[in-house]
Amino acid sequence: MYKLTLSIILFLCLVYPVYKLIYALSVRKLSQTEFEKNKRKLQKKSIFLGIIISFSFSLLYCFKVI
Repeated sequence: MYKLTLSIILFLCLVYPVYKLIYALSVRKLSQTEFEKNKRKLQKKSIFLGIIISFSFSLLYCFKVI
């Protein structure tokens, strides 16, 4: 139970920074007009990838390190 709780806390702390990093990297390569067209799509993709990366890292860290 201890490991699972730490994993959940780690996941919650990592989701937003990972989302912002992925979003910033994907926006950087687009022009202003392309960004306006794909803004919602980029946000959804960044959230999805942020959740997957944070979840996998949290589980890996929980079971391998702690």
